[in-house]
Amino acid sequence: MVNRELLQKKAELQRTKNQISTIEGICVLSYEEQSIFDEKYLRGIGFYSSTKAADAKIPLHSTEAEIVEQILSLAELETGQIWYLWVNSFLVKFQITDVKKAVSNLWNKTNPNSKGFAIITKELNKMHEISIDSRDEKNILFDSYNLKNFVNTNPSTLQKV
Repeated sequence: MVNRELLQKKAELQRTKNQISTIEGICVLSYEEQSIFDEKYLRGIGFYSSTKAADAKIPLHSTEAEIVEQILSLAELETGQIWYLWVNSFLVKFQITDVKKAVSNLWNKTNPNSKGFAIITKELNKMHEISIDSRDEKNILFDSYNLKNFVNTNPSTLQKV
């Protein structure tokens, strides 16, 4: 008997790997099952809030270079850092090998139907989401979420897939 759930998970993982393989400027370290955020937790940190004020705004008419520079500054990204990318219900642990190329590619290639991405610090204590959002259609929104109240903040407990 074929386990349908396992097959779906494998297909989703392969789709994620294919998607991430197009992102330049990063080196993937591992793919980990994302069981750390449930809907209740995300609501609790304000992730789904339509009234949350953005932590910063980048004008939508900005050039690609200006967008990249703003994201670099706001998220304090540097070459050599290790982050998690939250995509397709997985956490992709990666190291930045070329920070400008990484941000440009993450911005343009993470979501096939829109621009934006969500990254989480190596320590799993802060998440940054950069996206075009219906809360403000004239700006790119930069949102930060404190994950310190997260039930399990130990990265070693994530389940590799």
